[in-house]
Amino acid sequence: YQDRREALQGRLERFRRERQAHEEAVRAFERRQRRHAERVERWNRGELARTAERRRRLEAEQEALRQRRTELNRRGEALRDRAEALNRAQRRLRAQGDAVDREVEAYNRSAERMSGFEAGRYRGRGREGRITVYQFRGPQQLRTVLAHELGHALGIGHVGGRRSVMYRELNEANRDPRSLSAQDRAALRRVCD
Repeated sequence: YQDRREALQGRLERFRRERQAHEEAVRAFERRQRRHAERVERWNRGELARTAERRRRLEAEQEALRQRRTELNRRGEALRDRAEALNRAQRRLRAQGDAVDREVEAYNRSAERMSGFEAGRYRGRGREGRITVYQFRGPQQLRTVLAHELGHALGIGHVGGRRSVMYRELNEANRDPRSLSAQDRAALRRVCD
């Protein structure tokens, strides 16, 4: 979902730049068209010398303007088609995002009901490692999860006693400990000796 979202953002940004360039081209065309109309008006009033060369240039400019208008209209239609396609893509992505949100919400609800849901994980060897926290409610529970995973980083395995920080699962008894249990302290002493 995130990859598709980023790709769509890139497409939208390119489209915005192209649309802006098109709008600038239309404004330049309109200025050119006004200048030409003024020259034609001056020709018609007799303010310009009515030479065959000047007439040929006015007619050539009129044809160039007609071709440019056709080109700009075609480009405008293509941009409108792309805008519609991008709008459809945004609607599909929004629907996908809503589905992902519903799935995450359902997962979180079921995870809250589960006993032993993995709130964090330590992965590493020796001096290199990483602690990943998946879930916590409030600062105290975050400290508990981090303390548990730091225990693993120090080489402590799971201990008995549901109240222990290093117990195999986060549960109601160890969710908000105020201190280390006897089993936690014994395990810590073993790795520090």
